Amino acid sequence: MAMVTTKVLIGQKPTRKQLAEVELASSFPIVYNEDSPKSSEAAIAEFTELAKKKRNIKTNVTLPVSKESISIFKSFNKNYVKVMSGILDYVANHPKTLSKILS
Repeated sequence: MAMVTTKVLIGQKPTRKQLAEVELASSFPIVYNEDSPKSSEAAIAEFTELAKKKRNIKTNVTLPVSKESISIFKSFNKNYVKVMSGILDYVANHPKTLSKILS
């Protein structure tokens, strides 16, 4: 079976053909060899931890926010910055919501 590479954009859903290819590929056995050995449990755990750390990298930004909005966010709890960050992440990853705000 040949290697197939596809770019997937945020919010993009796979086509039926792509889903069928993944389904077919999942029916083939995994073959390990010296070029592609089976990973140890320790290596998998290390990779998982590194992936979590990479996913959680944040960049600090400064932006003007109205006093009213800050008051609302602060009323949720002491982690209001985390709440604001979560809302920004959600909107950035949901194109329909973002387009409504931009229009």
